[in-house]
Amino acid sequence: MLEIIGLYRLCSKYMKSIKAKLKVNNKQKTLMAQHAGYSRWCYNCQLSLGNAAVQYGYQKIGF
Repeated sequence: MLEIIGLYRLCSKYMKSIKAKLKVNNKQKTLMAQHAGYSRWCYNCQLSLGNAAVQYGYQKIGF
């Protein structure tokens, strides 16, 4: 456990973020919105399946 905490502190010390603005056209903007919508749908589907499994008595797996 201590190795994980030490690794996290090491990584967080050197991690930096970069802000970038994408210049996309309308077709690319539409494709990006569709992708984000589908990803959200997949997440919600998995969440509802997990909740249903817990209701039926399966043990919830945490990550």
